[in-house]
Amino acid sequence: MKRVVGLAAALILAGVVGGCADRHESAMREQLDLLKDQNKVLEGVRDKASWQKARPQLDKLAKEIAASAKRMTSLGKLSKERMAELAKKYEKELIAQLQARLAHMKRIALMGIAEDIGPLFKDVGSPFDSGGTD
Repeated sequence: MKRVVGLAAALILAGVVGGCADRHESAMREQLDLLKDQNKVLEGVRDKASWQKARPQLDKLAKEIAASAKRMTSLGKLSKERMAELAKKYEKELIAQLQARLAHMKRIALMGIAEDIGPLFKDVGSPFDSGGTD
């Protein structure tokens, strides 16, 4: 589980890193905000009825996260130094959000109320997917 979260965090960080530093940092903040929003919705899922109520919000957030990830990859690459700065700044918060999301997904899956939960969370490329330049 730690490997999955670490890989997702590295990928998110890599996707953010490229082009103008301010745009990359803004993209990283956007990705973190979307993950926080997603976790808030997932926290409220306690039974089948709350899952069904949350599903439209989760569908919307999944699309927004995918669009954000696509925008991040279009920004290009940053230097390895700048990528390391952004990783240092956002890594803990990003990992915490990804771990929380994974815990919510596991909890909901174990309740057996959401057979369709997996496709909502295939978005995570990483803001750091594109890596740095040499």
